[in-house]
Amino acid sequence: MKLLRVQLKQFRQFRDTLELTGLEPGINVFHGPNESGKSTVAQAIRAAFFERHGSSTLGHLQPWGDSAATPEVSLDFHWQGQAYQLSKRFLRQKRCNLRIGQQEFDGDDAEQHIAQLLGFEVPARGASKPEHWGIPGLLWIEQGAGQEFRDATGYAAQHLQAALDQSVGELASSDGDAVIRKVQERMARFLTTANQAPARDYALALKDQAALQEELQAMDHTIANYRSQVDQLDALQQAHDRDVADTPWLALRQQEQQATQQLQHAEQLLHNQQREQQALADCLTTQKLLHDQLHSLEQYSVQVRQREQAWHDAQQACQQLQQGSISVQAGLDSARVAWDSASIALKQARSAQLQYSKAQEWQQAMNSLDDMQAQLTLAQQQDQAMQQQQTAALQWRSQPERLKRLLALHHELATLDARRRSVATQLEFDIQNGHILYLDDQPVQGQGRYELVGSGELRIPGVGAVRIIPGGQDLGALGRRHQQAQDDYDAILQELGVVSLEQAQEHAEHHALAQTAVNEHKARRDAYAPQGMQALSDRVQHQQQLVQRLRQELPSVDAPADQTDSTLLTAAEFAGALVKAEAAAAQAESDVKAAETVFHQHAVALATAQATLQTATQEHELALGRLQASQAQDQEKQLLQQLNQHRAQALALQERIAQYQQSIDTVRPDILRQDIQRFAISAQQQEQAHALRERNLLTLQAQLQVVGAQGLEEQRSALAGQLALLQRRVDEFSRNAQALKLLLGLLQGKRHELTQRLQAPLQKHLDHYVQLLFPQAHLSVDEHLVLSQLSRPNSAMDASSLADVDALSFGAREQLGLISRLAYADLLSAAGKPTLIMLDDALVHSDACRLGQMKRILFDAAQRHQILLFTCHPDNWRDLGVAPRPIRPVI
Repeated sequence: MKLLRVQLKQFRQFRDTLELTGLEPGINVFHGPNESGKSTVAQAIRAAFFERHGSSTLGHLQPWGDSAATPEVSLDFHWQGQAYQLSKRFLRQKRCNLRIGQQEFDGDDAEQHIAQLLGFEVPARGASKPEHWGIPGLLWIEQGAGQEFRDATGYAAQHLQAALDQSVGELASSDGDAVIRKVQERMARFLTTANQAPARDYALALKDQAALQEELQAMDHTIANYRSQVDQLDALQQAHDRDVADTPWLALRQQEQQATQQLQHAEQLLHNQQREQQALADCLTTQKLLHDQLHSLEQYSVQVRQREQAWHDAQQACQQLQQGSISVQAGLDSARVAWDSASIALKQARSAQLQYSKAQEWQQAMNSLDDMQAQLTLAQQQDQAMQQQQTAALQWRSQPERLKRLLALHHELATLDARRRSVATQLEFDIQNGHILYLDDQPVQGQGRYELVGSGELRIPGVGAVRIIPGGQDLGALGRRHQQAQDDYDAILQELGVVSLEQAQEHAEHHALAQTAVNEHKARRDAYAPQGMQALSDRVQHQQQLVQRLRQELPSVDAPADQTDSTLLTAAEFAGALVKAEAAAAQAESDVKAAETVFHQHAVALATAQATLQTATQEHELALGRLQASQAQDQEKQLLQQLNQHRAQALALQERIAQYQQSIDTVRPDILRQDIQRFAISAQQQEQAHALRERNLLTLQAQLQVVGAQGLEEQRSALAGQLALLQRRVDEFSRNAQALKLLLGLLQGKRHELTQRLQAPLQKHLDHYVQLLFPQAHLSVDEHLVLSQLSRPNSAMDASSLADVDALSFGAREQLGLISRLAYADLLSAAGKPTLIMLDDALVHSDACRLGQMKRILFDAAQRHQILLFTCHPDNWRDLGVAPRPIRPVI
């Protein structure tokens, strides 16, 4: 099969027409960026074959947002020397037309014919699904689905199997399949098809056998328990009789009492030892106090000498500081005098600076006041002129709308007059001198002309009257309109207070000139007083108050004593003098602070020396007093005597404490406490065990009486007989199942050999392609023609490695999926079936090396099949031997 032309209109990405022509019989590469319409072209080809033209569920084929569009696809292709043309239109004006040479098919007939040709199914209703796509669904790889081949192969399995049978040239024997089915049916009576587990009667027999075995085991367990309980009852009775005769818990209670008495004696020894230890601690404390008192007596002489030396040092330091006080006070007084002089000079400089700045501020205020007053005068003049022009404008009052209406009425009257004259009756007369006629009581004589716009009466004295009636049909209406316009015209003249249109226009011109003058004066006034006349007047008044206040402040500033006329100096000179005065004052202040710091430090040092002298004097006198007091009494002798007595007492106490410790170590109070606890717990346990044994003995006697009356041995014999009968039935089921299972295995083995022989043509094509990708590799398929395992040599182990195809990487599964589709295409082509391979962004997960090998495979397959390859990476396919073609709509 060779596709020649693809044309689509109003189809998803393409609102306009897209046409692909000149397709090669081998590889055709179409490229474009993302969302350029590559997948749309592939979907259009699928829709042309798969989708029913009459389906109403194909709205997704319309361009986005265009619900009125009518998707349409046309395909031209050749097969077996005949030209095919397929055309479909969806959703609106639906149609399907198939032309094969001179033969035509329409509607459902066309769709069924093309489905039988390519090997797929037309859905009965709704959109087409993958399970309907058959052979094209296997050979046409959608974007991102290259690795998914299992379902597509299953949907096309029937067509592939037919092609295999046609390639082999003979069909497999149906008798073998019938035998296998009969064996499977017979085996289904014994074993389930899913997991070969027992089924039906066999399963029920096994279930009954298990129940009987469980019941028999329970019966054996009950009998064993009965025998064990009998032995247990005998042992319990013997132990109970021994407890009653020996009463072992009483001996334990006596041992507990003896240990308690020994513990009380040991605790008395501990109490006595603690009393002696407290006495020893008191004796040692007294010894330390006596030692401290003796040491104090020795320190008194040393302290007297130290305090005397400290008193001499303090007296000398105090005298030196008192001698330096005079010079320190003189330095402080000198610094304070200099600081007072600098402060006076700084005050005078600041006063002069203040007077100068106040004078400058007053002068600036005066200048501002003059400017404001001049500005106020000009603003008042403009305001007065504006008011005069406003008065003039009121005198020449004008109403523009009324004047406009007056002009319109004037033009209307002129028009109406012209129209009346055009239709009025013309009365020309030439009367001899001395004769008079009367037209509507108006004398008419001489020569002249009248225009009669209405009826009139011409009276001839001495003769009679002539009634003249104009004959124009519109004359009356024109007269009424003219009168109405004239009345309106006169009313407006009266309203405006004028007698004519010219006077009204003259008044309007005077009013416009006056209003222009008002606007000009107002603009000048607003320029002088932007915030209003009152605001400008308030500013002038405020500035006058500021000038007055500054003028009053000028005399209050003290002038320097050496310069009464401050105006003789400039601002820079005032500032320089102030800086010098401030620097001198700062230096004087720093000197005063330094002198005060020295004075303060000296005063602190003198006070400290005096305090030290006073303290040294007091400590010296106190040390002499303590030394004299201690020598006055004979304390040292008494202290030594008391110390010897306490030493002897301590030795005696230590001996008694050692004796008590020896006695305590012999009786071991801690062990006695453990003995008491041990004897008490043991006695309690013996008593509790005796009571529990007595209760168990009574309970076990009652249980044995009940069980002994049930006849357990007879019941067990009956169960054993039932189990033996059921075991023979289960064995029969098992022999039948195993025999059928063995027979089915042999039959299926033979069938597998036949299947391998049938699959040999497909296997040949698979090996042809896979060995271009993996040299010496083998790709096998299962009985459903689906890829199962890949075997390839392992150079590291010098052996072959076998792997399930589903366990391979994403990229490897994508490559093997394409190889299997090419092998299926070869198989179909050999069986005389049409093939077309379409790849939408295939092999995008292949590395550079694998991609190069897959290009060799594609180029080889293109020698036998037409391939349409859509890609957004044209650079990856430049070495495929064909020029990539861009996807462009027809303009």
